[in-house]
Amino acid sequence: MNDILTELRKTAQSSLATVGSASKQRLKRMQAERDLEKLYWKLGKEVVALVNAGEIDHPALLKRRDRIVQQLDRIAENDR
Repeated sequence: MNDILTELRKTAQSSLATVGSASKQRLKRMQAERDLEKLYWKLGKEVVALVNAGEIDHPALLKRRDRIVQQLDRIAENDR
């Protein structure tokens, strides 16, 4: 009986270690994805600033910037 309990405890510990390791990996991935999103967000803000300053002139960027301005106007309108 003691051997069965020892084996059960070892199996449970091993399973918990596996689950813990997988959870840590998921957390690391989620953090990396959040960091990437922040980098893209910052890049987008920098590109909009460059377009506004006239340092970048590309039709697709101008169109995207116009959509951003429209969204900002909608948000400001809703705040009134």
